[in-house]
Amino acid sequence: MAENRWGKRFVAEIPVRFGEEKLDQHGLVQDLSVFGFFVFTKKTYPVDTILKLEISTRDGISIELIGIVRWSKERPQPSAWLIRDAGFGILIKTFLSGQEHYESLCQQLCRECAQEIKSTCPVNIEDGNTHNFNFMRRFFSRKS
Repeated sequence: MAENRWGKRFVAEIPVRFGEEKLDQHGLVQDLSVFGFFVFTKKTYPVDTILKLEISTRDGISIELIGIVRWSKERPQPSAWLIRDAGFGILIKTFLSGQEHYESLCQQLCRECAQEIKSTCPVNIEDGNTHNFNFMRRFFSRKS
């Protein structure tokens, strides 16, 4: 799936609730970018399924959004929990609440990544330039 991704992905482990009608399923966001993320879970959905998702951050803020399943991978139980790659990829379509906090979370993970590997980061950390995320989202967002 990496060949279809736009932007850098950042490692995370954040609780998420999701579902088509109700938020009745649970999983973990294992990596994320400004455009989407991977949900590690035993429940999968067909490609192009529209889901409502709620990410619960460490500081107690909920980020609610609508996303579309771009790919899905099932594993037989119990190997799904051992291999930890069962789940689905989400492309963010619309934020219902918490967009600023989501983008701030991406920026924080970007800073941590840049410090750990001493590499370049899509955000200029020195001058506090944060408009790049909004620009990237508008520039690369797909119309559907």
